[in-house]
Amino acid sequence: MDINKKTFKILGVILLSSCLSESSNAESLTKVVVQHDSSTDSYTMRESGKMYFSNDHLIIDTLGNGNILSKPIRSITKLNFEVVQKSTAGEEMVLYSTPSLFTFPNPVIDYVTIQTDLQVPFDFVVYSVDGKILLQGVAKNGEPIDFSSLPNGVYFIKVNQAIIKINKL
Repeated sequence: MDINKKTFKILGVILLSSCLSESSNAESLTKVVVQHDSSTDSYTMRESGKMYFSNDHLIIDTLGNGNILSKPIRSITKLNFEVVQKSTAGEEMVLYSTPSLFTFPNPVIDYVTIQTDLQVPFDFVVYSVDGKILLQGVAKNGEPIDFSSLPNGVYFIKVNQAIIKINKL
């Protein structure tokens, strides 16, 4: 089959409009990945979904309709978030993912170190279980963060959109 320039332009317009309509029908979602001591669970959050801490549990309501999942905080080792785009065909493309993080030691006595794949200094925030900001600052990969002023308990360190649970002794 011989395709002339006019036919090629028409096919290009049809293909472009098809791609545009496909992307306009795509849905952006947030995936929450909860790592436990022994397993990993993934939850797809709709725009109306909610996630929050209540007492000693992480509450996940993926649709925002009151049908909740409750995870004990003591078993959670890491939370990761991904923004994905889901096409009408059900295919997912990751648009953004939180960086890989590792903290040590855990439990912490005086200092915690964050290892990450980020090559530049990063902002961090330390939260109490009830969501209060206790520490915040800028750190570098492998640089210790002083926890000595905090009382013993459970804390969460947030770097970008990743959250890690820390126990302080």
